[in-house]
Amino acid sequence: MTDSMACCAHEIAAPGTEIIAVSPTMGPPSIEGYYDEAVASLGLLAEVEAGEKQGIGGYVITCFGDPALYPARELACGPVIGIAEVAMHAASVMVLGFPVVTTLQRTCNMA
Repeated sequence: MTDSMACCAHEIAAPGTEIIAVSPTMGPPSIEGYYDEAVASLGLLAEVEAGEKQGIGGYVITCFGDPALYPARELACGPVIGIAEVAMHAASVMVLGFPVVTTLQRTCNMA
């Protein structure tokens, strides 16, 4: 998934933009509930901390639930964008309501 997202980013990025795609080395292979999100958040925040030490200018969290979005914004000097937040914001200005499709029953309770 990370490689696919990086490929898409390279296709639309402005010339000269460096795309560095990483995945945390710790955490669950898939976020399927609140526990998974909490565990995944630690790895994501570690990646942001490492990026700050390297002088990374901005971050895109490409996990649909935007785990650790707000804590990452506290850590980062530059912008931190979550794909779920962006998608839902865009949808909310175009329509009165929209569905979110999931394949797992336990994710239906996540708000």
